[in-house]
Amino acid sequence: MASQIDVTKPIVIWPTTASIRQNFAYAKSEIEAVQTVAADAMAAATEALLPVALDSLSDVTAPSPAVGDALVWDGTAWVNSPPAANGGGGAAKTYYLTDDETFADNNVLASSPSGTAEVTDAVVCNAGVNGGVTFIGRYVSAPLGGTSIEGGQWTFNTFGSVSANAGLSEIITRINLRKPKTGITVTFTGSGTTRTLTASGGTPFLPEHATSSILTAALAETATQTAWISTYTSSTVVTVTLTNPAFVNTSNVSLDAIYTLLFSVTTGDIAGTAATLYQPITVQPAYSIDSADRIVAAYFGRTDSGSNKTITLYHNGTEHYTNIATPMITRHNDLAGLNEGNYLHQTPAEIAATSAAISAAAAAAATATAAAIPQWQIKTAAFNAVANGAYMVNTTSASITATLPATPATNDVVRSADYAGTFAINNLTVARNGKKIMGLAEDLTISTNNVSLVLTYIDATQGWRIT
Repeated sequence: MASQIDVTKPIVIWPTTASIRQNFAYAKSEIEAVQTVAADAMAAATEALLPVALDSLSDVTAPSPAVGDALVWDGTAWVNSPPAANGGGGAAKTYYLTDDETFADNNVLASSPSGTAEVTDAVVCNAGVNGGVTFIGRYVSAPLGGTSIEGGQWTFNTFGSVSANAGLSEIITRINLRKPKTGITVTFTGSGTTRTLTASGGTPFLPEHATSSILTAALAETATQTAWISTYTSSTVVTVTLTNPAFVNTSNVSLDAIYTLLFSVTTGDIAGTAATLYQPITVQPAYSIDSADRIVAAYFGRTDSGSNKTITLYHNGTEHYTNIATPMITRHNDLAGLNEGNYLHQTPAEIAATSAAISAAAAAAATATAAAIPQWQIKTAAFNAVANGAYMVNTTSASITATLPATPATNDVVRSADYAGTFAINNLTVARNGKKIMGLAEDLTISTNNVSLVLTYIDATQGWRIT
């Protein structure tokens, strides 16, 4: 902005009142113009920083919001999500389905998204086959720790799609409790989808384990096959439905665990061929557990349509990562940063072993300390010295002979001292007992009063040496 003040005119020593007023008016006008430009710039910058009103966002959907819901990005749009789905402020545990690891013939529930390529598990369902139910996959957590699964809200963030919309199509999630078994072996016999499973070394099966539906039956896990228990014969014999019908029978393999149903949820009707987020929510009570127990999430497709429907479950990846938000509190030993560097957390068994090792080391140290400190004995007659013995020899009445050990070991020590200052009158004789003293095959006689003597055994050549 060009100034209107004329600086080319000669300086007037005695300016007129009119010229002063004119220049003042020009200056005021320019200052006001600068202030206006600055105010406009500040307003524009402030407006750029203001939050956009929620109702003006085109990518927000909030069906049936509840008090406490938060917005979560599902990969396509911002959607409302209950607090449990957001990890309870960082305290609750969320599990993510991943095919990056396996557990027996299952996959794994991880504590964080895998970030690897997205996986699609597609199954064909038909109401005329197995009631319209088709197994998709199972995912096993790490040991839960503690004594209970906390009660509260479970949110199942499930991405699914279906090949055609006619009829009801859904994804069912079944949550199981996996209890480990030890010392029991099993043998599979028979052929086809169902087999006979016979146990040895224990009685692992209960009548309530068996149902005809794979949505409710308990399961028996071995290293290579996890099977639904369909018929109960006895506590050691059941009929099972295989996960893999092509499975080759095995004999005397370890029965690693039994899975039992805790609860199930469904997405409700799935529509469309594109991956869509479904969020079934359930509130469950607390469940008692043992620290080695795990949860197993099993997924199934189901339709009531008489024509084939392809139902797809999406997981892994960075966009459609199916996960389960639980009310379970993250255990202390699962916190990030533990068991790194010099900060290690031990299991109860490791703590017990460490405590035992410390106690043993303390006892050994006490023994070594006791051995290092002379425990003096007074002797008034001939005696046989022992390794690491210490003797105050009183020869007031007569000379005394101390016989050294017959089979000393290197670094064995024998200490002797004049108890009453009488060695010159009545000598102390140290009998070598077959070993040399100072390299000589001779006994040692001490005839000087108030002498203290330490003999250390070195080897067969030198024998005992004064040290």
